[in-house]
Amino acid sequence: MFWLRLSLVFGIPVKTLQSMLSVEDLKEYMAYDRISPFGDTRRDMHAALISWAVSNALGSPGDIEKFMLPNFLEGGERTFKPKKRQSISDMTSILKKHYGNNR
Repeated sequence: MFWLRLSLVFGIPVKTLQSMLSVEDLKEYMAYDRISPFGDTRRDMHAALISWAVSNALGSPGDIEKFMLPNFLEGGERTFKPKKRQSISDMTSILKKHYGNNR
């Protein structure tokens, strides 16, 4: 699958690309793609980021969970579950546990 994506990025047929690249070159492209994806994945991330920014600018403050960035990526709400927010009493008990009741 990676060969196909690389072929689309360079505009070269897969067989031609395979004959041009060494194993070391392929490993470098794969490592680079993990750090900074290219092709459709990159465009999807940009589109999601723009959609998220526009939605947050136009959305109402009560809809914060709906406007989280992962909801705009592939899979969206099906895969993203926001963490439960800590209450003040939860935070206080954690601090007391670590630092004691001196204050």
